[in-house]
Amino acid sequence: MPPAVYVAAAPPPPPVAAPLPDRPALVLLGTIIGGALRVGIFHEEATTKTVRLSVGESREGWVLRSISAGDAIFEAADRVATLVLRPSFQSAIKRDGASELTEVLPPVRHRKR
Repeated sequence: MPPAVYVAAAPPPPPVAAPLPDRPALVLLGTIIGGALRVGIFHEEATTKTVRLSVGESREGWVLRSISAGDAIFEAADRVATLVLRPSFQSAIKRDGASELTEVLPPVRHRKR
């Protein structure tokens, strides 16, 4: 009786990683800067959630490298993307860094209980 010959199927190709978009799917809403604290507040376009990221944290492959009063710089692989604070919020920031957001956003009114 001749020996049985088995032919092994070729392994499936490795999954192809989706290409990274040109920029993070985030919109910069605001920044918090004080001492060692550097945080960005973002609107996540895919989920419509508000996301808080500190410098060094990552989101979907993009690492937040720096935050200033008017922008956030992200890095991924060989790409760099700068998200700029929306003009309506940016105009509320004085040159000395103070904020006049009460002019941009209506005051919060609390109901008495």
